[in-house]
Amino acid sequence: MILVLSENKLYHGCRIFIENTAEVAGRDVMVHDYPVHHFINGYPDNLLLHFTDIHPLNTREDAEDYIARLSQVDQQIAQVIEGLEIRTESGIVPPDFILGLTRRRMIADLGQSNFDPDLLRPDNVSLYTAF
Repeated sequence: MILVLSENKLYHGCRIFIENTAEVAGRDVMVHDYPVHHFINGYPDNLLLHFTDIHPLNTREDAEDYIARLSQVDQQIAQVIEGLEIRTESGIVPPDFILGLTRRRMIADLGQSNFDPDLLRPDNVSLYTAF
C-alpha cells in the first residue's frame, strides 16, 4: 500500500506543527514559563541537585571545577532574576500559591523555617553539607 503524501499522518502532524509555530513567530515564547517554582526541575531544585548530587567530586580537578562553577552562581542568579523581571513585565507571573510554596521550599533549603539572613549558617545548607 502506498500512501499519498497528503494522506500521511506524519505529514499532517508536521504541517500542523509548522502552521502553529508560524502563528507565534515574532513573539518571545521563551519567557512563557515559570523557571522558579517548588516542583522538581525548578531552578532552585536544579541548582541544589547539580551541586549536591550530579557534579562529581572524586578528584582534585573535580573540586576545582566545582569551585569554578560555584563562583558563577551569582551571575546565573542575576540572569534568572532578569528573566523573572521580563516575565513580570509581560504579565507572566505564577499564581500566589505557587509563589508561597516556592518561597517556603527555598527557605527550607536554607535550613530555616522563617527566612532570617542573620541566622543563615552554612552547616544548615545542603549545598555545603552534602559531602
